[in-house]
Amino acid sequence: PAKVRTIAIKKLAAGGNTPTFDEAFAAAVVRPRVPFLVHRSDLASELVASYMWWCHGISEPHQHLVVGLPSEPVIADAGACWLHFGKILTKFAEAVSRGDVDVGNGGEVVAQLIVIFGRDSAMAGLSKGFATSSVAAPGIEEPREQDQLSPLFVATSAKTFTGELDVYIFLQHTFASELVRGIAETSAELSQRTGLADPVRVGKLSFTHFVPLYEKATDPRELAVLFGRSAAIRCANGTAGVDLIIPVLMPDKNGKYYVLGENMTSILVQ
Repeated sequence: PAKVRTIAIKKLAAGGNTPTFDEAFAAAVVRPRVPFLVHRSDLASELVASYMWWCHGISEPHQHLVVGLPSEPVIADAGACWLHFGKILTKFAEAVSRGDVDVGNGGEVVAQLIVIFGRDSAMAGLSKGFATSSVAAPGIEEPREQDQLSPLFVATSAKTFTGELDVYIFLQHTFASELVRGIAETSAELSQRTGLADPVRVGKLSFTHFVPLYEKATDPRELAVLFGRSAAIRCANGTAGVDLIIPVLMPDKNGKYYVLGENMTSILVQ
């Protein structure tokens, strides 16, 4: 698995030693984690040629490519290793402002990035705030700034972002402490009143990226599949009352965690 991850990290930098922080690299890093559409033809062509994107179709006069990237946990984890370099989101924001890419509703993409950064911070064991994921591993000399941009350095020193995480720890790294306390107290009260397990206290989540849901319904079995793929849901346009769905795994009556539909619940983000 470590070798596969290293290959993915290098491929996201177009296989080069030092990535060029342009719109194509920014799109290649963000897209494995947050779904969006590409409108600019030359950008779409470069993403297919150098960044592992798929070409789904070509317009009749051959002027426009329909491109995309499927849900892939390894690629999403590799994207996490690059995402926290400051230039990435700056370049991506420039592409959005020019209309080169379509992220959909602005509030939805901001919400996705907030929860992604919160989860990354928790998984990396970082304090609150956005910090680079390429932190020197124990026994490795602190590298020069230019060497920090090497795919090989990022692959060998950046912590993995894939894995289970306690809901409460995720909340602590995502929201203000006062808000987290309020959520925890409300959840505990509901648990006592209903006799159901408290998802804030015992729930676990596992997501590194979002996948679009084109229908207006899902079921617990699908949540279990998404949990196993470290994926969360961006709901279909027009879905009432919810924009994002984050699968949460609950213990069974014996306190054991099995990824089954009957053990799944979710966090809804509006």
